[in-house]
Amino acid sequence: MRNRIVSLPCDGTTRICTFITCHMFLLMATPSLAAESSESRWVHGSWVNVRSAPSPNGAVMARLTANTQVNLLSQQGEWCEIASKSPETRGFMACSMLGNQPLSLSDVGTPPPGAKPDPRYSPTRAFWMAPSVVRLQAAGDFFWSTMLNDTQRKKEEPSSDSGSQDQPKPVRFPIAEFDAMKDLMRSGVVAAPERRPAIIRWADLKHAATDGRRDSIIVSGRQIEGGTLAMMHLGRLDPVKPSLFKRTEELAPRSASVEQISAQFGIRERMRVLGGPKWVHSRHNYPRVIGNWDIGSFEINLEKPVIEYVVGRKGLASAMEWAASEKHDVEAESNCAGGFGLRQRGKRPLPDYPSVKDPLVWFYVPKALPYRKVAIKTYARRLDPQTGNSSGGEGGLTLLVMHEVDLDGDGIADLMAWEGMGQPGEPNSGDAALLRVDFANIAGEWHLLDIDSYEECT
Repeated sequence: MRNRIVSLPCDGTTRICTFITCHMFLLMATPSLAAESSESRWVHGSWVNVRSAPSPNGAVMARLTANTQVNLLSQQGEWCEIASKSPETRGFMACSMLGNQPLSLSDVGTPPPGAKPDPRYSPTRAFWMAPSVVRLQAAGDFFWSTMLNDTQRKKEEPSSDSGSQDQPKPVRFPIAEFDAMKDLMRSGVVAAPERRPAIIRWADLKHAATDGRRDSIIVSGRQIEGGTLAMMHLGRLDPVKPSLFKRTEELAPRSASVEQISAQFGIRERMRVLGGPKWVHSRHNYPRVIGNWDIGSFEINLEKPVIEYVVGRKGLASAMEWAASEKHDVEAESNCAGGFGLRQRGKRPLPDYPSVKDPLVWFYVPKALPYRKVAIKTYARRLDPQTGNSSGGEGGLTLLVMHEVDLDGDGIADLMAWEGMGQPGEPNSGDAALLRVDFANIAGEWHLLDIDSYEECT
């Protein structure tokens, strides 16, 4: 709208006429007064310039990220004048970078699952909409694939040359948007809800397994292997009433990563970059550059500790504080440690809790549960060796031992721990258990909480 001065004819009442004329002028000359309160728009680009003038040559005053809400003040051709409160700025932006409503993650696509990439997929916009370490890594991979020239990319392809003297140093240069992403993660964010650990309803799990496949299935993004499928068919979970846990967000499985715990409990995580990408010489692959653009090794820490709650086989329960931290080293190799893979991570026992030396099940909670002695019922079911032997790669299961755990003493089970036992002659270092599966009663429904299998190193 162009500014216009309106002249009104006066009949002698000059003062009244002047008052009306002035106010008509103000209303027509400043449409932003109305627009700022009613014309909301959302940034649909990833990292969009706000310029001082409606021109690509205008000075860049700020950059706004996907889903930043702005007020539309005016439009001049392909340029929109906008104002933003967070961050506070005012200037011009290409109108094509704005939308009438916020974006959803489905609008920017999902990572390509295979040979058919999703043309909508934008890892940079997805990061700003749902920041997390995993999203940051995806953005780094995007810059790696789009910002390196062909010559440098070819130099960094996996090589059969085992020597390191001819391997060029990875070439990286600053990218303003990626630096802003790293700054955000360094200052701290609560990981996006999509990063919460998969705690799956038993009913959904049973339904997914009815097709008779025994190798593996994927439920809620979590892969369920053959041994667990066999136990699902062999074991039984009776209906249960609501008890201690009302929502899945009240606890996290012992296999949860630091980022998953951040998303689950709403605790801010901070990421610190320790080094850049490197050529890595592993035993099973050609030397290759590993990293996410200019990120190699990094560390994740939670803003405040969580509690690892441990239930022992004799009914004692302890609580330990864990200053949740993980280090990701690009040069680290996964070596077989043997035995069960899930380890206790809490280091500082809380006072007035007993010591548990025979842990049965443990999980994470945002604050300590008050229960120091719990009720456990244990019963077993002998399995047909032929049925057990069909349980996939976990070996033959001959006995299923089920532990029913009542934490709050109301007579209703809060946890169920299953242990699949192998044949006595199995070479499992004296530990008869080959598979452990934990369930939690959440709002009166059983949920799969965790799976841990015995690994044998040869």
